[in-house]
Amino acid sequence: MLRHKNSVEESHYDLLSVKEDASYEEIRTSYRVAILNYHPDKLQNTRQMSHVLNEVQDRFLKIQKAWEILGNSKLRAVYDSELRASRKDRGDGVGVAAEDVNLEDMEIEDGGEVLELFYQCRCGDYFSVDSLELGKMGYTLLRDENKALPIILVRPKARQWRNIVCARCHSLRHYGKVKDPTVENLLPEFDFDHTVGRRLVSAIGARSVVLLVVDAVDFDGSFPKKVAKLVSEAIEENFTAWKEGKSGNVPRIVLVVTKLDLLPTSLSPTRLEHWVRQRAREGGAGVIKKVHFVSAVKDWGLKDLVEDVITLAGPRGNVWAVGMQNAGKSTLINAMGKWAGGNEGKLSLLTEAPVPGTTLGIVKVEGVLPGQAKLFDTPGLLNPHQITTRLTRDEQKLVHISKELKPRTYRVKEGHSVHIGGLIRLDIEELSADSVYVTVWASPYLPLHMGKTENASTMLEDHFGLQLQPPIGEKRVQELGKWVRKEFHISGSNWDSSSVDIAAAGLGWFAIGLKGEAVLGAWTYEGVDVVLRNSLIPFRSQIFEVAGFTVSKIVSKADQALNKSMRLHENKRKRSVHNVTAADKSLSLMVDAGTNSC
Repeated sequence: MLRHKNSVEESHYDLLSVKEDASYEEIRTSYRVAILNYHPDKLQNTRQMSHVLNEVQDRFLKIQKAWEILGNSKLRAVYDSELRASRKDRGDGVGVAAEDVNLEDMEIEDGGEVLELFYQCRCGDYFSVDSLELGKMGYTLLRDENKALPIILVRPKARQWRNIVCARCHSLRHYGKVKDPTVENLLPEFDFDHTVGRRLVSAIGARSVVLLVVDAVDFDGSFPKKVAKLVSEAIEENFTAWKEGKSGNVPRIVLVVTKLDLLPTSLSPTRLEHWVRQRAREGGAGVIKKVHFVSAVKDWGLKDLVEDVITLAGPRGNVWAVGMQNAGKSTLINAMGKWAGGNEGKLSLLTEAPVPGTTLGIVKVEGVLPGQAKLFDTPGLLNPHQITTRLTRDEQKLVHISKELKPRTYRVKEGHSVHIGGLIRLDIEELSADSVYVTVWASPYLPLHMGKTENASTMLEDHFGLQLQPPIGEKRVQELGKWVRKEFHISGSNWDSSSVDIAAAGLGWFAIGLKGEAVLGAWTYEGVDVVLRNSLIPFRSQIFEVAGFTVSKIVSKADQALNKSMRLHENKRKRSVHNVTAADKSLSLMVDAGTNSC
């Protein structure tokens, strides 16, 4: 149903009577008109009542303040982000999925001849369409004098409602990036505890089902430990209250491991589930109702997941999808909607993109659950200890895993090191055996290097940002900060399989296979989480990598650039030597000529 914008606090744009996308010149012109209309000097010689004078003066000050903010590009950007956040918080923090919005759900502003429909997208952006544009699309706006809201939207026959997306969502969907990264950094951080956490732990209200969404290839980096502990504590407390006959809403945790298609198909499902449950318990999820392994790309496991969620939620329950940024929540929910077979006209379609932060507010997802049950998508939680949060978009592309992982195995002796790009290094410091097997599980686009540890400083100075990327470029090496070391004492009993993993959040992991004991040192940028865990994938490659750089496009390009630079330097040196030789010969001839003349 169409609504007027009538319950919203007056913004700076309203004070100056301009649109939120108005240019600087439009804002300045409107400000000059407004400031003249409400200037206190115009009322000094009138007999207006004191309260009227006060209202005018108050309005004058508000207009002045609005101009100070909107007339400054930086202050305006901050104000716009705060305005978007306040709109998302309105209505107790829950909004409708608005990046795909029907025209009938948009609000109307009556500007006379031209009518404007607008909507606040759940991603935080704002978009609008006017009656002239609608006419070109085949829609008509009519006025009904018999109703309080004198606007009726008439769609053409045999045409479905057209869905519109805001500029931010369109850019994310089609280009994999946000339209304005500078403004994106000003968006306020989502307060999960205040907005969602208190609902999950409440002992009253509708039944709660929590979908903990975790990335299969970055389990430890994407597992929401804080939320898992919060919900587990609520389960324990509310279950005790329920047994005592009190009101006790006991939340259900459903652990959903996404991107299953990226793990090797030869991995045992039974072993994988045992491993996942163990890591989840260690991460704070004490009681897990169900574990589901899914792939939205391959349509694996979605049918069973949807059926279990519907059963657990019941006819009136609330289902909350929670996970770290870029764990695949939006992709998962879109796939669940297709499998649920809901009304396509009501089905919400969430923006998917291989970048963090596609969801900036709570989204009520329509068309997935039956009855009065509700599904909510929440903003991806930020893990500042994931290495991807520090990388540029081009660097993230190299780290991003989009195909089934393949092992790259080294047989490494004591005193040697293995680099994954310029992001992490594993040193084999002490061994009770002759060597150890190190298998790298990471994006195939990341170049590797194995060599002596004593040459590590040379690698940093000569090859980081070039042959070893990311970081891309020598300047980025300095920007990412200093390296720190973390020591691990490990032991193994089998040469044929890996015993433990050393995993870096957001990057990948080293799988270690040995029979005996070892002391290993992991070096990476300060603040990046590096953990020791039981091995996820026990097997290794049958063909070993050789010492030096792995063959990759990055290494090849860097070598070509280096060789070109060396050739240019050598040619320049040869020309210099040639010029000096020619000058010497010329000088010798001049001396000889002078001697002969004497």
